[in-house]
Amino acid sequence: MKASVIGLSWGDEGKGKIVDMLRDKFDFVVRYSGGDNAGHTVVRDGTTYKFHILPSSILEPTTVSVIGAGTVINPYVLKEEYDRLPADHGKLLISRRAHIVFKTYRHLDVLIEDMRDNKIGTTKRGIGPAYAMKMYRLGIRVGDFIDNRKLETHYNEIARFMKTWGLDMDDDLEELKFLAQFVAPMVADVEMLLWKNREKKILFEGAQGYMLDIDMGTYPYVTSSHPGLAGIVDSGFPPYLIDRRIGVVKAYATRVGEGIFPTELTDDIGEFIREKGHEYGATTGRPRRCGWLDLVQTRFAVFMNGINELAITKLDVLSGLEKIRAAVAYEIDGEKYDFWPENVLDLNIIPVYEELEGWEEDIFGVTEWRKLPIQARRYVEFIEDHLEVRVRYISTGPAPEHTIEIV
Repeated sequence: MKASVIGLSWGDEGKGKIVDMLRDKFDFVVRYSGGDNAGHTVVRDGTTYKFHILPSSILEPTTVSVIGAGTVINPYVLKEEYDRLPADHGKLLISRRAHIVFKTYRHLDVLIEDMRDNKIGTTKRGIGPAYAMKMYRLGIRVGDFIDNRKLETHYNEIARFMKTWGLDMDDDLEELKFLAQFVAPMVADVEMLLWKNREKKILFEGAQGYMLDIDMGTYPYVTSSHPGLAGIVDSGFPPYLIDRRIGVVKAYATRVGEGIFPTELTDDIGEFIREKGHEYGATTGRPRRCGWLDLVQTRFAVFMNGINELAITKLDVLSGLEKIRAAVAYEIDGEKYDFWPENVLDLNIIPVYEELEGWEEDIFGVTEWRKLPIQARRYVEFIEDHLEVRVRYISTGPAPEHTIEIV
């Protein structure tokens, strides 16, 4: 069995919880894209872990966690997260082909963001510059990072490049060599390893959400990689082998940073959702923008990633709302659209909503479908019908056990 867990909106969908819930069913879990601009929250035995670069499966002793070739790795953050792990954590392997994020890239990130007339809302973690350096063929891959001679050569090249931006290197070469020694024992030819183990159970963990995809997302308000199924190619694994494609979507919508958000709520309901759902960025701490579920946008992400199972998260947050709405179409210049348009930033979009009855009952921690209020079940079925994909998991709380599985 091969599976992928993909966020269907702008990130923060609850992918970390879903991966953590599935962790012991897989031999390998592969984080395949992004860097420490992502934040995956995992609750284990009452302790909350926020992982930015480590795979969400790292707490499972029997699972091999992999950081794949399509990622960019900040070695400072990697060591910091790794050092906080409990003693019985699982094994970690890192692709030689993944790229390194230097401290100095953060300064370049800030410089470019400050230069813009219209801010992107970047996390300023240096992720964009790291991917840009990769495309410039100036980046340093993990396999070279752990070789002192190659590290020095790349360090000097990057220092010269940064001078053209008026920036000095903020990274100490000796500290980088120390970090390289820390990373070295984990480095492996993971692409070959995964291919040799292709008959085993492998789960691919996406970072952020599909609507932040560098090509298919709300450009330029996007990330610098491919959070969806296409990103798995960057990990060196053929996506045609992935039979379970699990799309994760919140029962409502959120977005951090700038960019279009057709169903955004700026009223008391939006504030209710934000506070009850603790909607603050795991990476930046910024308050997330909240709104009704957008089934037009979600349908696009489902189609583009071939999603065949859904995981609906944070259904419990909607308890207490008298009415619940979801956008089922857009009205643009007097015409109705049910598919996400390419030039969305240039259009005057009016969401077309359907309204459902809410419920008062507290459903936090409910683990059985029949114990949900009838209104909650109707809302789940409404989502399933509109997306034409069956709902497999419903999350009613942050811990793995706070889940309804529909088999």
